[in-house]
Amino acid sequence: MLVECDRCGRIHCANCIAFDVSEVALVDTYYLCYQCHIEDDRAREPEPYMGLYERKLKPDGTAFPGDPLLSKFLPIRQLPSGVPSQRVVTAPLAIIHLHLSTCVTSSTEFCSSIVKPYFYGDILKRRLLIKEIQFDFGTTKETKEYEKAVTTLIKQLNNLATNAHNKGDVRPSVAGKRALIMISTHSEEDRGDLFVEPEGSHSHEDFFNGVLPARLLSALANFEITLFFMVCGSFVSVPRSLSDLKTVIAKYQFSNVLTFTAPNLQPDLVKPFLLEFMDHVFIRGRPIGNILPRILSEIKPLFGRHTGIIHLGIKGDAASGKLDDKLQLPVFATKYLWHSPTIRPWGVFIPEQCPKCGCLWWWNFGDPSPDSINPIVVKCGGRKKLPAGTGTQPDPSSELAQQTSKKGRDRGRARREKREELKRQQPLQQVLFKDCDYKMECLPPVGGFKWVKPVSSHAGGKWMVIDA
Repeated sequence: MLVECDRCGRIHCANCIAFDVSEVALVDTYYLCYQCHIEDDRAREPEPYMGLYERKLKPDGTAFPGDPLLSKFLPIRQLPSGVPSQRVVTAPLAIIHLHLSTCVTSSTEFCSSIVKPYFYGDILKRRLLIKEIQFDFGTTKETKEYEKAVTTLIKQLNNLATNAHNKGDVRPSVAGKRALIMISTHSEEDRGDLFVEPEGSHSHEDFFNGVLPARLLSALANFEITLFFMVCGSFVSVPRSLSDLKTVIAKYQFSNVLTFTAPNLQPDLVKPFLLEFMDHVFIRGRPIGNILPRILSEIKPLFGRHTGIIHLGIKGDAASGKLDDKLQLPVFATKYLWHSPTIRPWGVFIPEQCPKCGCLWWWNFGDPSPDSINPIVVKCGGRKKLPAGTGTQPDPSSELAQQTSKKGRDRGRARREKREELKRQQPLQQVLFKDCDYKMECLPPVGGFKWVKPVSSHAGGKWMVIDA
């Protein structure tokens, strides 16, 4: 059984606090957590921790503690987390995953498994809605099925919990409803358009009109919405696509939109980020803009090597009105890229294979300083195969020496036989090579940036914050 503090919204379970009161009785009880009691004790002489009180209401409907419910102090059994000040927000939460019918995904189960333990019990479980809907607008039948599923979702959103306590007051952690909307689909490589059917992509305006129809957004009007796009990076790396996305955000007044920069996004590699994101934002209730740098500094560098992330949203001081009346869209866009001078310099992806000579990971990064703000030139150290009949024939004995050279003396029979075999094959394997001259120049962000303060050293790399 989970019980939330009526003052601060922290959550405690019956394993930690000896409530010994039925869940039905708790509805009419005022619970003051021990953290709030400690804060009160700082301004007075110490008093026994009673915890449970009769629930009283002020004229404005605000609840306050009356007489203690029990005759003796409320025992604290244990603190399994070891963190007495941990904050948990249990405001109503809807996790909605809208995905293309051909996208195989486990993101719904993964994200919901993180928050479910905090919505345990008859009261709290009514504040959690988990819904997964697939879409395919390629056929009339599939389109009608999606519209039907959206109708059901709207009914569930309208019935999701109730903000008011049965005595009329509003509990602090139920003050606002929240919605995480994840969208999983493909993005067109050249234009960045999103797919609404397995074989067809549409403009951003048409995509949003279809996947997020007006009646669904109307049902979400009183929710704090976070949009999470599980799509490949062309969605934001193509300038026109990013510009159109900002227009859509301004039109619908979305506060928080997150998407990734990886050209070929692998959802499984994003899960470490999702784990921290769900915990900090939807369990602890921390603002996304404030907590993103901390999340990125704490997770393993594998995420940063795979993808960056872009956070967009309507600016807090943006006034509503027609977009035509605005000289500039009131939308912020912050890009986070992982930088390592010898792995991903200035966030630039270094391919495994040289596109010119075909050699694998023969990159020479030079000797860049980790703190230098200079361009980094990455050169290929491989060799390029020349057409037959080009240049001078190599010395067979020299080629053989390179292939059979070993450290120390080799007297093994098997190795002698292998050398003999190489001699017989040598005339057939003579190939001409020359040093590859391919190079990549990686430049610092043109518009400037700032570093995310690392919590610990991550493979010599760190995150940059850039205006997108």
